Amino acid sequence: MKNLMAIIAALAFTFMANLLPAVAGEAESYHLKDGSMLYIQADGNMKMVNTAGKPMQMEEDVPMELQDGTIIMMRHNHVWKRLGPPGKGPEVLTHE
Repeated sequence: MKNLMAIIAALAFTFMANLLPAVAGEAESYHLKDGSMLYIQADGNMKMVNTAGKPMQMEEDVPMELQDGTIIMMRHNHVWKRLGPPGKGPEVLTHE
């Protein structure tokens, strides 16, 4: 019985530790069209997870499309966003 309680307590602690940064608003989250998520912490650290919640490696200079159609990419450890309509006129990249 004590082992069961210890396991439940450990699972609850792990769940809350993963939930707190998102609830506290410390991380910005971006939903990508392929279902993956990009999290950017206030200190600039980035984490990308797939649809199963497993960490993914972000490739540099590879365009990623958000659910709203915005194109972003990681360059020099910063997230850059494409400004302007795709295919119409010059495209400008800016980092946030």
